[in-house]
Amino acid sequence: MQEFCQDQNETCLICYDNLNQPYQITSCQHQFCKVCLKEYFEQRIDEKNIDDFTCPLCQKCTDEKQVLEIIDQNHQVRYNEYKNEKFQYQQQRREMIKFYIQNKKALNLCRCPWCEQIFYRAENGCNYIRCHSLECQGKNTFCAQCDVALTDTDHDSHYENNNPFKGKCRILRDGVWVDRSTIFN
Repeated sequence: MQEFCQDQNETCLICYDNLNQPYQITSCQHQFCKVCLKEYFEQRIDEKNIDDFTCPLCQKCTDEKQVLEIIDQNHQVRYNEYKNEKFQYQQQRREMIKFYIQNKKALNLCRCPWCEQIFYRAENGCNYIRCHSLECQGKNTFCAQCDVALTDTDHDSHYENNNPFKGKCRILRDGVWVDRSTIFN
């Protein structure tokens, strides 16, 4: 973003008043009052909405450095804290997925593809699982063998011999579940 001089008849696209201390987003050239743009980015930080800073008008990505130069120091500190929290969460998530992949069979685990919650699965139990995590609340189903998202109509058809207890997973081909033997032979 950069400050620049211009005709006072131009309008800020946030407050719709005449531009006061005009500021331009360099990635898209849209212009706003400096205070309006500052408040817009600070509100995004207050809401922890820090994935991408975008132009309020066209949603084109704005350079992080340009955002940091317009927001106050308190918001800069909070932005860096949120960014660090997000990084730590992503690190923990990667470690959890690594643990899951390494221990799925040995610990008899399965993972919901909708919310990524990991469950212990009952041995010799049904492989058609309804997820009751806080996020899914029993609305989503999946296969405990292959962790594929399923619908209610897939209850039997996803498994060979239509047996969700002992049948191997079928493979979805052209919208139809087919036995592995028909594909790999």
